[in-house]
Amino acid sequence: MVLHFLYEMVPKSKTWKSDYYREIGKPGDDIYKKLLGVLDIKKMIPVSETLYKRIVFRDVDDRKYRLLLQKQFRFLLPLKEGILQRAGVLYAEQKETTVVKPMHCNFTVLEKAHEDYMLGVRLR
Repeated sequence: MVLHFLYEMVPKSKTWKSDYYREIGKPGDDIYKKLLGVLDIKKMIPVSETLYKRIVFRDVDDRKYRLLLQKQFRFLLPLKEGILQRAGVLYAEQKETTVVKPMHCNFTVLEKAHEDYMLGVRLR
């Protein structure tokens, strides 16, 4: 299982009630570890290239969202090859053994649903 967590160190004043964060350091240091994103490859789903589009960061109007996307991208880029390799191993193992581990997506079921959806799109 591979989970990648992206955190940012911030003072308490930079956290919101809806954020996931925890205090780090000594009490009173005012340093918090704020969760910015999680990549969980066991939850990957098949998506045709025709169903998504590339995000151009400079075209994202919401400044906070654009900055978050940029932080996540910078975090994941050096991990790209390892993530792709682990995703391939995870996928191949499930397809070969037909064992769907707890908390994992069933790739065979999702692929069938994807095929059915794409057939419906083509028939319209």
